[in-house]
Amino acid sequence: MEPAPYLVGLATVISGYLWFLYHNREVGYRSMRHITVSKRQLKLYAQKGFDLGRWEELVDQGRALRKEIKVVAAEYDVEWGELGDGQVKKVLEEEGKEEEAVDDGDD
Repeated sequence: MEPAPYLVGLATVISGYLWFLYHNREVGYRSMRHITVSKRQLKLYAQKGFDLGRWEELVDQGRALRKEIKVVAAEYDVEWGELGDGQVKKVLEEEGKEEEAVDDGDD
């Protein structure tokens, strides 16, 4: 009975070391979960026709738009938050009214 637990333990240590050499990651629950979940996600994306590259492009565009909105809000001396507090809407409405008044005066 003594050699069986020794061989099982030795096989576990050796397989863990080989895993680390092959994947260059630490053997642990998180790394195993990440790898298996990633493979499943990619497989599901392929089945459903989800374009991961396009999604990443859209996320990058959204970030760029947020930065641009913050710059415009700073030009109007308005603090902008993603949820908004109505201050930005008020400023934009005032600007729209001013533009309408200018447009009506040109007729």
